[in-house]
Amino acid sequence: MGRPGNVEVIDRDTGEVLVPGMFVYIAGRKKVKEGFFMGFLGAFELLAKDEELRGQPLAVLLYLFARLDWENHIAVSQSDIATALNMGRNRVSESMAKLVKKGILDSGPKLGRSSSYRLNPHYGWRGSVVNLEKARKVHLQMVVDNSAAAAADAVRDTLTRDMFDGVVR
Repeated sequence: MGRPGNVEVIDRDTGEVLVPGMFVYIAGRKKVKEGFFMGFLGAFELLAKDEELRGQPLAVLLYLFARLDWENHIAVSQSDIATALNMGRNRVSESMAKLVKKGILDSGPKLGRSSSYRLNPHYGWRGSVVNLEKARKVHLQMVVDNSAAAAADAVRDTLTRDMFDGVVR
């Protein structure tokens, strides 16, 4: 017989011990009733230290965190952001452009008259933890692809400029 607290599953016909083990209590998960997302500490430190984000761009980003949908999708009009933050629409537009330029947000497809965005999964994540690593790999591949395309555009622009430079002179 085992120690107190241990259990054994015994075959009734043969008396053989089939599975030794012990009882373990696993508490049920508590459900969080309000919305939440995972934020990554290193990314938050970078955001806090970025002087270009201070003020309105950071306010817009914090508002977008509050409107973050599943798997980091964001679908909110700039007009709604401007109203919610008591900010001019042009300031919201500038802030959104800065967040996209810095790679914090990725531009998504148009949804009616509004643009959609997706939060870079290296800054935070709202969704299944299982899908986080996949989303990060997809994002990194997108960055690599965009960098390659940007490099190709720069080469093309240089070649075009050189070609026309000879013609214009």
